[in-house]
Amino acid sequence: MTANDETALAKLNELRRKSFRDQATWFLNTSSAGESPEKCESVRRIEQKCEAIESNPGDDGERVLDEFQAMRLLEYSNNACSAPELRNWLDGVYDSKRRRVSLAELLIFINGDDWKKLVDSPACSDLIAERRAKDHVDELKTELKRLIDAARDGAKAAEDARQAEKVAIEKEADATKAAEKQRQQELSSRELLAKEKEYLISLNKLEEKANQRKADLECIVSDSSKGVVARQKANAELAILLSQDSSGLRAARMKQETAAKKSSEALVSCKKAVFELESTLHLARAARAEATKRKEMAIAAARVAEEAIPSAQDAFEKASRALDDIQKKSKGGRGTVFFLNADLNEQRRYLPQSQFVIAQKRADEVMHSISSSSSSS
Repeated sequence: MTANDETALAKLNELRRKSFRDQATWFLNTSSAGESPEKCESVRRIEQKCEAIESNPGDDGERVLDEFQAMRLLEYSNNACSAPELRNWLDGVYDSKRRRVSLAELLIFINGDDWKKLVDSPACSDLIAERRAKDHVDELKTELKRLIDAARDGAKAAEDARQAEKVAIEKEADATKAAEKQRQQELSSRELLAKEKEYLISLNKLEEKANQRKADLECIVSDSSKGVVARQKANAELAILLSQDSSGLRAARMKQETAAKKSSEALVSCKKAVFELESTLHLARAARAEATKRKEMAIAAARVAEEAIPSAQDAFEKASRALDDIQKKSKGGRGTVFFLNADLNEQRRYLPQSQFVIAQKRADEVMHSISSSSSSS
């Protein structure tokens, strides 16, 4: 198979992706059948019958018919043949076992045309170039949609990140206040504990001083070397001290010890609370920093997408115009005019006058476009 044959076969393959109407239009644009009103009408009836047949799309979205459906169409068009005949023709075209046939291929088979001449006809647009242009447009459209979605999602993500940052800042402020308040409580507890200890020390000193005085007096009383007067005086003072109730001092000391212990426990609790709140504050600061980072990243991503949209839009529009230029080459044929007039005549029968006028105006615009394209070429 030569390179030209491969190109022609690729074009014929490309026709399988087109709608049944486009396949029929292409056939009338390129085949001599388009010169015969009877054959044009026959092709139109076959195309309508083809649309009515329940058909599952083939691989890669191909609009094709299975063997049974093709046989029905051949019989409907008064061109009945055997299945082996159609198979042999397809095998000769594709050099492979194909059991699904496009409407364009079926019409070529019925009319007995040379399919290579039809796909290379000047009236036929470059189907391969059209497919590539369509794929390019689809790629650019997908990329443009991705950028638009990215810009929208980025803007939403940025707004969500702003709200998250706001919440994080509020939590950080609350944690800062709570930690500072707890530090003040710790300082107060520390000062209170110091006072409690100082007072306890003074009570202990008083108690120790009283006990020491008693011990000194007892030593004087029991010391025979001391004078009688000194011993009697010491004994009298000792009697006074022993007669005094020392339980009040002990009770005060014990009470103060309890108070000091509670203050010490309160200080420990305050230290623990300060540590926990400072840990919370550290986490809040980290969360706020992370939220700020996410916000900046989201804003940057949205900005990148937004800045890329104009160039992507421009590329998409240029590719779309290029595709339109390619497709216009296939719109200026006999088949296009025939189907346009046929549709208009059919609409004349069932459309209200007001809507038919609109349809006729559109048809006139298309006809004018076809005439302009033909004259320019």
